[in-house]
Amino acid sequence: MTQKYYKKLESTEMKKFLDELDTIETCLDRVSGPCELKVYNKKEICSVLGVNEKQLKDFRFKGKLSYTKVGDKYWYTQDDIDEFMAKHHRKAFA
Repeated sequence: MTQKYYKKLESTEMKKFLDELDTIETCLDRVSGPCELKVYNKKEICSVLGVNEKQLKDFRFKGKLSYTKVGDKYWYTQDDIDEFMAKHHRKAFA
């Protein structure tokens, strides 16, 4: 397929993704009032988790960290982070 097709496809997928985020935000507003859904890119999520890009890729590959993929971009929500942290939480034993 041509590069022009891929750019159009990425644009279409990104629009779908952003439309889904708007729908989620609208539903949350109805239930609990205004709510802002934070979406992190690769650089931001690495900073939040304190990992490098290779470790982040490993987390995705092994199914340890949930994500949304649009075209060749990966996006992460606060829920993805919370789920990841809960899975790796260890109780204090002392």
